Amino acid sequence: MSAYRLSSNFLSTMSRKLEYTRATTVLQQIQVDMSRTLCVVGDPNSGTYEWAVIRHGNDAIESHSNCGYGDCAIALRDGLCAYFGNPEGGAK
Repeated sequence: MSAYRLSSNFLSTMSRKLEYTRATTVLQQIQVDMSRTLCVVGDPNSGTYEWAVIRHGNDAIESHSNCGYGDCAIALRDGLCAYFGNPEGGAK
């Protein structure tokens, strides 16, 4: 399955929604169901990242973080937990 192609204005739209991160780059992209993709965006030069769930077709941002993660992997983890829910019983 190929990665969903985001529109050219996605990063500027995302940046306007964020307080702590400039969305200059899409660093991770995972299709979470048939109509949605989870993206991690951020500015690697400043080391801040956010996650966003995008609806295919119109690139509507359904939900996103706004806390300035310092690690891309942690933003990805929290985005997955926000979309799918936390694991039963927590992490083991």
